[in-house]
Amino acid sequence: WESIKLIQGTKGKLKRFILQFSPMQVESTNWLGTDSVSLRIIQLTFFSILWQTSELNTFFLKHVFVVNTRHWMLYSRAALIVLLALAATRQYYEKITNPRVKKLGIYSWIFVVITVTELIVVCKHGMPVFKKTIFKLLFGWIITQVLLTTLLIYLTVMFKNKKFLQRKSLKKKTN
Repeated sequence: WESIKLIQGTKGKLKRFILQFSPMQVESTNWLGTDSVSLRIIQLTFFSILWQTSELNTFFLKHVFVVNTRHWMLYSRAALIVLLALAATRQYYEKITNPRVKKLGIYSWIFVVITVTELIVVCKHGMPVFKKTIFKLLFGWIITQVLLTTLLIYLTVMFKNKKFLQRKSLKKKTN
């Protein structure tokens, strides 16, 4: 361990400061596992839709309750959601990739509960805003977004699975 006072230069001190709050080693991740392609597509689609719902909640809460965009509560909520989402994403990743993990972690559940609660609050108090909405367009955009998200995840998983199978067949040929 080295004291920051002993490090020469601003660049070295900045590097030491950043390294202080970074992990000692970074694990490689593989979101596109090859165990069950259809299950992985469903899992990643659920993850993407939940994440997008959380992002939309930020926008809708601000407009439903007519909050100034520079209000401290918006920044606090965003910081809380980001910090919570970091841990929740890691726990969700462990749940879908590690067969020994049987339950979803507490941060993931808290993230889901906050997102669903905010969605309920937006739906309950946002009726005056939603009455002005053209629902055919809204449902069209929602369906388009769900279909495109699912399609992109499907294509990504299939591309990754195809590369995995090609590597596997090359290994068999060389052995």
